[in-house]
Amino acid sequence: MLEKSAFIYDKVNEYMGKNNFDAMVVTSCENCYYLSGVFLYYNAIVIKKGHEPVLLVKYIDEVLAKKSGFVKDVRAYSPYQVSHKHGGDIIIGEYPAAIAEVVKSLGLGDKKICIADFWAVLRPYLDMKKYLPNAEIIVSEPFLEYLRSVKQDNEIKYISESVGLLDRALDDCANLLVEGTSETAVIGNIARSIWGNEGELTHAIIASGDNSMSPHSKITHRKLKNRDNVVIDLVSCKNGYYGALTRTFVIGQIEKQKSDVYNAIIETAERVYANIKPGMEIGEIARLALREFEQRGYNLNTKHAFGHAIGTFQHETPILNTTEKRKLEKGMVFCFEPGIYIEGLGGFRLGDLVVMTDNGFVKASDKHRCLNPR
Repeated sequence: MLEKSAFIYDKVNEYMGKNNFDAMVVTSCENCYYLSGVFLYYNAIVIKKGHEPVLLVKYIDEVLAKKSGFVKDVRAYSPYQVSHKHGGDIIIGEYPAAIAEVVKSLGLGDKKICIADFWAVLRPYLDMKKYLPNAEIIVSEPFLEYLRSVKQDNEIKYISESVGLLDRALDDCANLLVEGTSETAVIGNIARSIWGNEGELTHAIIASGDNSMSPHSKITHRKLKNRDNVVIDLVSCKNGYYGALTRTFVIGQIEKQKSDVYNAIIETAERVYANIKPGMEIGEIARLALREFEQRGYNLNTKHAFGHAIGTFQHETPILNTTEKRKLEKGMVFCFEPGIYIEGLGGFRLGDLVVMTDNGFVKASDKHRCLNPR
């Protein structure tokens, strides 16, 4: 983690120097986690150019932040007076006011400060302008999202370990994918496998029968039936990094038309992996996949983009849509999610976690990529 944090803060300081910023304030929980190793809500990081960062947390989380993170300067705040005993000083004030107090304590009350978050910037921005009237506060480009999108080798290792948890969970529940088992029973066993192997199940969809037509179907008590499509969409987390897989199975007899549709998805995915290289526009992933669907007659049967980045958050940017102009870089990690939805036949979705290398995409897992659950 220390090697990772040194790399990150070198990049942050380089960015501030390039843009003549004196400091950066970070408020979104996912970016604060990336910069501190601590995932909490209503925390913030203040980085003075050329200095060690300051992590601001609610006073009840101060011990946790010092124990689990890698930022040395941790400060606590409370929006109300604290009457019981506390071991250190507490900044008394609401969230934006506490951020402003940290900024002023670093001699930045009249300096040029950027907020480089993509999310969660409006309230801190508006109130910081009130509490820091002499500072120049700028909401800049989403620099940290750009930085997070290219993973280092150790980050890719952690992501792959999370995918391994999902592979094992699907192995463990394969015998349950039979007529009569409920959706909740399947997910319960998947959760038991992942948590039992020292991971966290952070997102789960199981969509059987008609439910498979909805990409974001809720888990129900519905019992599986023969010929059902069963779409299982999972995200796990281990060592602070997320992995994702989506697989589609058919209970019992598999009709030729269903095999044809799913084979079209598999072939499309392999075509994308073979033809996408670093330096190409990210939008070309979705454009190529859509052309493949069109050639097979399925371009009108899609419902969503073709996936998204993943890492220290389970749904990161960039999104795999046709208009994304950013360039692909080695170390980018995506969940590629082509889906086809046909009334009367059901929904089919594949979610491969793929890593961009010098030679193109490499899948983190090849397992369970067929309609037969066993």
